[in-house]
Amino acid sequence: MGTKRDPRPGSDPGGPRGGPDGDGAGTGSIALGASSRAAEAGNEWLPPAASANATRTRATDHVFMQLAGAILRGQLGANQPLPPERDLAARFDISRVLVREAIHRLKELGLVRVKQGGVTTVLDPDAATDPRVTALALELAPRDGAAARDLMERHLANAVALLELAEHRMVSHEVLALEGLVADYAKQGPARGPSFAVEYWTFVANATRNKILARETRWWMSVTTAAGLEHVLIPHPHDTSVALYEETTGRLRRRENAARFFLENVRSAIQAPR
Repeated sequence: MGTKRDPRPGSDPGGPRGGPDGDGAGTGSIALGASSRAAEAGNEWLPPAASANATRTRATDHVFMQLAGAILRGQLGANQPLPPERDLAARFDISRVLVREAIHRLKELGLVRVKQGGVTTVLDPDAATDPRVTALALELAPRDGAAARDLMERHLANAVALLELAEHRMVSHEVLALEGLVADYAKQGPARGPSFAVEYWTFVANATRNKILARETRWWMSVTTAAGLEHVLIPHPHDTSVALYEETTGRLRRRENAARFFLENVRSAIQAPR
């Protein structure tokens, strides 16, 4: 899938790279449990030392992704201390300065709390407010896991709101362009589905004339594409999807409750048991 980047300009998957800024990053020895056995068990999420073969120029990214992944997967739980810098440096075979940079990137995302001269503590990722955490979680998520399901539900629910606004604000040439997109999708087949959905909903979002919704939709579509999860945008078989989009677009043209029709036809996907 290639190297993923945060879709926002000037950002990388973990946010701006931060070097040491005067805050400590847990340089003292941190016990991970009541005994050395518990401490050893607490490091099970780490890759074997021999596999830490990232190049020096990408070492910070490598450490950041390993730590962020462990936090997002719950392998490093909330309120648990992060391993000491010296232990991480030894494990990944890089300098403590580079480890500190990775830790400060975690801090910028709200995934850890750094105490100068003390313990670096893992924070609850579900409480993080930085949208880059969502992008990172999706990037690290399995294609058919809970995160993909959450993304599908979010997309379908948002699509209803976009249709409700767009129906009363879009003009005839915009509907004509949507009809062309749907016809192209029908002609090209299932493989066109994910890219079609990105184009269709980005267009509908722009047609709402709501700049916040349009910007949010572009961001979500970019994040979805970067994470390789575009398949969740088309939860139905091809023939069903074509019929759904043809009728939805026709209702936009007639101003005939497109949002209600779309919701009725995706309700089963939204309400499917987890």
